[in-house]
Amino acid sequence: MTYLNSRAPSGHRICRHLRAKEMFYTSVAGNAGVDPGRAKVIDPELDDHHYWCTKSCRPRGPFGDEACLEGCSPERRCYEA
Repeated sequence: MTYLNSRAPSGHRICRHLRAKEMFYTSVAGNAGVDPGRAKVIDPELDDHHYWCTKSCRPRGPFGDEACLEGCSPERRCYEA
């Protein structure tokens, strides 16, 4: 189990704009240190979640690239840790 305000499987910090519906219903209620929208993904190695970007409000980021754990990385201009 990992928290999305920590690291992706490849080691980079997860973009603050990446979301998936599973992040909301698996969040830890009442945990003041965790943003409920960036809570947890059960197994990022077997990632089959459908993500969207809060900057574009679509499954692709502002520059048209797919929103996903590995793709939303520091190499993208829109990335924010």
